[in-house]
Amino acid sequence: MNADMALKRLKQPPDKYIATASPFAAVLTCSDPRVCPDHLFRCELGDLFVVRTAGHVMTQEIEETLAFAVLNMDIHLIVVLGHEGCLAVKAAAENAYPDWNLTKLIHGTEEEHSTACKSRLCAIEPFKSMIADGKLQIHAAHLSFTDKEIQWF
Repeated sequence: MNADMALKRLKQPPDKYIATASPFAAVLTCSDPRVCPDHLFRCELGDLFVVRTAGHVMTQEIEETLAFAVLNMDIHLIVVLGHEGCLAVKAAAENAYPDWNLTKLIHGTEEEHSTACKSRLCAIEPFKSMIADGKLQIHAAHLSFTDKEIQWF
């Protein structure tokens, strides 16, 4: 599909609109188009506050975006969702883009990276206090395209 065809498709009116959002969970995941949390978790529009970056990298801006969601919406769960065959994780492991911050922010396997992101979130405020008070949970998960399953850890 060329750029003109892609733009024409995107300019079509949306199928659904929602006037308000009341997400029950926030999801940090990869921008890979195969990973669509709303579909994977059988959710409707507005059910999830989704943050997507290549390799679901964690930066201060991502931390603040998730904190904004938790502090301003009725969210008590954050999920860090990695996936099998992540090209960003592969590129980081191969040092394909040595000058990119993306490469510097991803370490280890897909599962190790997701666990590290979860640990980082658990260690910062306001999440640390909310977890201690029983008001927030943070979980890591890994989507396997081979097994068609999501592993939780």
